[in-house]
Amino acid sequence: AVFVLGCLVVPGSSQFADCSASRAQQCENVLLAQQVNDASRATVPELLTRCRYIRQNLNCLLNYTALCLPLEQKEEKSQVIISARKYAYATCEDRDAVKEHWKDGACFQKPEVQRCNSDYDAQMKKYQLNSKYPSEEQCRRFMNYQRCMRRATSLVCNKEGVEFLGLFL
Repeated sequence: AVFVLGCLVVPGSSQFADCSASRAQQCENVLLAQQVNDASRATVPELLTRCRYIRQNLNCLLNYTALCLPLEQKEEKSQVIISARKYAYATCEDRDAVKEHWKDGACFQKPEVQRCNSDYDAQMKKYQLNSKYPSEEQCRRFMNYQRCMRRATSLVCNKEGVEFLGLFL
């Protein structure tokens, strides 16, 4: 988790140019509140709205953590982010009623996006994460992958496809 947080910046990161801790806390509070609310009885439209809200707030917290916190504090936020990602997956992607599986969707299947994935997979097979924190080379390669994915999704995907990118990365 620290590897991802140490290198990650999600699309729309300009919202944290000022590193507003209060905005980040709002996003974190929303994520924590969503996790205690039972989604099992929600209708499909309610789930779609809820999942969009979760993704937006997760992207918000990811951006703040990646852009504004020193490495030591990133680790503190990692548990909230990991928990929110697991919840988002279980609620929004693992349910058959919600047909919003980004990996199965049209955006992810585009050749431009697939090229980014295969290039990154090939590069990372050469590197092993041997410590708690990523090496400079691993981080650089992840940032290249992230730029490739942002560029590809912005060119060939709709807004919703781009919104899923933060959860995927």
